[in-house]
Amino acid sequence: MGRCFDIAVSILWAGGLAAVCGAELYSENIVGIQAVECAGTNVVLAVPFVATEGGDITVSNLLGTAGLASGDRLFRWDGDRYERWTLPESGGGAPLQWTAEKTFTVERGGTKVGTETSTSADVRTVGVGTGLWLTRTNGIPTRIFLAGTVTNEIPVVSVPNLSTRIVANPLEEAARPTIKTPAEGDTIQFPTSAGPLRVYRFVKGDWVCSEGGTQKAGLLPLVPAGTGFWYVSMGTKEVQISWGK
Repeated sequence: MGRCFDIAVSILWAGGLAAVCGAELYSENIVGIQAVECAGTNVVLAVPFVATEGGDITVSNLLGTAGLASGDRLFRWDGDRYERWTLPESGGGAPLQWTAEKTFTVERGGTKVGTETSTSADVRTVGVGTGLWLTRTNGIPTRIFLAGTVTNEIPVVSVPNLSTRIVANPLEEAARPTIKTPAEGDTIQFPTSAGPLRVYRFVKGDWVCSEGGTQKAGLLPLVPAGTGFWYVSMGTKEVQISWGK
């Protein structure tokens, strides 16, 4: 049985999603649309779809610009650095388009270490289960759309030791992540509509959330469909993250 998403029957995609007539279907090799409600200026977005021909989908095909504004930016973390794209002002009523920041200054620890470049959003591909970081110029609630070909595969995302990855829920409904072999001190960092990150730390065999000066131990929260978090590994072993309803 295939995964269930809103399946587009009629789509106009010209720099953004203009019209969708949807129905829920179970099938394979079908186009899916997933709406994500966004509040605040920082959002981690999931990659729930593959390309039409199979394989990883490009950034521009995954995320249109409906619901977004000029100045919004999108980041992909490759384990060492961010690639970044922006929505510049478009004149004459032309649709917004993701544009790579070809050259940008890189700072680590407050020290400028050089410049790097980003690959075009029409070329850069991203895999199911990974995530992208969206920063918005304002925190006005909006709805954005992810699009692609539905896949029945629910991948396991690997986080190498002593590294950071953006991980997100690729399912069609809220789900709880399963973390295999977390290490003492590993953290999961969720963006919030209020601004500060909500951080869970692995301490003595349990995930502990520190909010408002209090600590709450227990299960990791359900992660809304299409959204995610940063995972920071502090251990000596690879961490594997999967999803269940």
